[in-house]
Amino acid sequence: MGMDDSNAEELIVKAVTGQDPKVQAALEEATKDDPELQKFYTELNTIVHHLAECRDWRAAPPTPTARERVRQAVLAKLQQAPPRFKSVILDVEVARRKVTRRLLIVLAVLALVGAGVGVMIFFAAADKRGRLQLTGQPAFSVTGENDQPEAWASPGGHLSGKGLAALKEEAPASTIYLRGGFPVEDALAYQVDLEIPKLDEESFVTIFLADAEAREQPSFTPAGRPERSIYIEISADSLVLYDAGQAPLCAKQLDKAEGFYRLRLEYLGAHLRALVKGEVIYDGPLNQVLRGPLHAGLRTVGPRKAELRFNAIRLER
Repeated sequence: MGMDDSNAEELIVKAVTGQDPKVQAALEEATKDDPELQKFYTELNTIVHHLAECRDWRAAPPTPTARERVRQAVLAKLQQAPPRFKSVILDVEVARRKVTRRLLIVLAVLALVGAGVGVMIFFAAADKRGRLQLTGQPAFSVTGENDQPEAWASPGGHLSGKGLAALKEEAPASTIYLRGGFPVEDALAYQVDLEIPKLDEESFVTIFLADAEAREQPSFTPAGRPERSIYIEISADSLVLYDAGQAPLCAKQLDKAEGFYRLRLEYLGAHLRALVKGEVIYDGPLNQVLRGPLHAGLRTVGPRKAELRFNAIRLER
């Protein structure tokens, strides 16, 4: 006996004894338009109905003995079946399996989509809970007419109405930062308006939020670069945002770094938002944990650094 024969007999037994109502309904539907198949199916039902111990099968599962008697009766009757009868019932089962398989695939896809949406909602909610909120309250500001030189410290530069200048003209870099730091427990926005000349390959400008790492003042390298900071750096042909571990968070190619720029860093706890000329270039996680306090600062490097002009600096809580 082939596998198809065995499958057909098992399906027929389930259909005529009412164990599988779906197969029974599908078989009745498949044979109703074929008088020969319908007649044979009726004869099968009659045989089962008259078998002892089989009258209550639709109300209770058959005993093993009754099942075997029905199987033998079906097997004997199938010797007289029209050739296409087994094909019909196997086609019914193949169609049902396809529908079941498709349903399982759809359910699996829906489950994956649901899980993905759930993860997105979870992380969005977690991100929202962990993100500090800015109030827009001003914390510090300077303009060309109000430099507040006493507020600034420098390992190699000073602020004036003409912009950040080197203490010594021959100094390769100039750096200044605010003496007063801001706690990492509060959101902080740092915005700088500046005019950038046509930079050469050796010149660039940086705005930074230096992490003092639980000390009174941040640390700097001999070249005036903060040991640890979030910063935007503009060179002759690119703009790059870095995290405190010196890893680039995003970068933009520039045709030429020249003209007016408004740069803005928004420290939001475990989250960072950066804008250039009002356009958001990064809005995502801050990969390095900061200890604070945070000190806002500026740094210029190269032969063109004296031509940079800082028009306004503003900090908001």
